[in-house]
Amino acid sequence: MKFSNQESITEIRKKQQETPEQKIVRLEAELAAEKEDKLTIMEATAQLYEELLLLKEQMTGGTS
Repeated sequence: MKFSNQESITEIRKKQQETPEQKIVRLEAELAAEKEDKLTIMEATAQLYEELLLLKEQMTGGTS
């Protein structure tokens, strides 16, 4: 078996490390995705709550 890249793993990892700027960009993108997910969940929860209230109203004949 012949290896074409004989750098040490430490050297390879150093080259693959993020710069602070790259890390900021990555973390900001992750944060934006998380916020979008939370917003979607909140909207779905509100819609479900409204549907349950409507169903409850229908079951009680519209009187509360």
